[in-house]
Amino acid sequence: MLDPQARFTLPGLPGVLIFPDDHLAGGFYALPEVPRVALDGGGAPQISLMLYGRKGAGGAFEATGGILSLTTTLELTPEEDEAIRSEMARRLAAQDPPVPGRPQKLSPEWIDTEVTVHLIPGFDLKGKPSMTGGNLCSFQHKLTADQAKELQKAWNDGLKDASATYRATVRAAPRAGSSFEIRSAACAMQDEKGSNSSASLHVQSAVTQAAPLPLTLEGPLRAEGLQERLSTVGL
Repeated sequence: MLDPQARFTLPGLPGVLIFPDDHLAGGFYALPEVPRVALDGGGAPQISLMLYGRKGAGGAFEATGGILSLTTTLELTPEEDEAIRSEMARRLAAQDPPVPGRPQKLSPEWIDTEVTVHLIPGFDLKGKPSMTGGNLCSFQHKLTADQAKELQKAWNDGLKDASATYRATVRAAPRAGSSFEIRSAACAMQDEKGSNSSASLHVQSAVTQAAPLPLTLEGPLRAEGLQERLSTVGL
């Protein structure tokens, strides 16, 4: 399981949190500190804004509504993955004695996660992600006329105020001796005269149950090529 007490970052990847596994040598979990816009198979950001409306005074397009599509993720890029694997391999080889095998990236055991995306004042999206792998969370929201107009302005300005928050809980290794279980059992005894009596036997043993670890990952939400992800439809 994920070891919350041994978290570290790498000098070249300050925005990535890394947790080793508590049992598997070379096993690690890696998460970005800030959620991201997911990328499709071609590397394009999974965010789009379709506005529909009509021509207003002077022939300018005036939005009367729209549809926003967005998918967020906690997945790292292939370049980040490779950098982490290289550093983990170096660390394993530097141990005395060296740890055999190759570094292995593991997926966190998500217990619960809530996602909030803020794009413009008064307009927040909330959702439940996939709870597997990079914890993708997909949104599709129909916009009112006012929302469409405000979002169009922010979109043209690069969505500078956009942000995303993942409030998550993951399964993690407990601290040593942090949890105990008390058991009691009655045992029968016989005295010298053959009479039966009973006594209580108390047994205390350590429990190795997983412990939930709360994580809040939040920050600015950025995407490249927003203008290419904007379309308008005349009615």
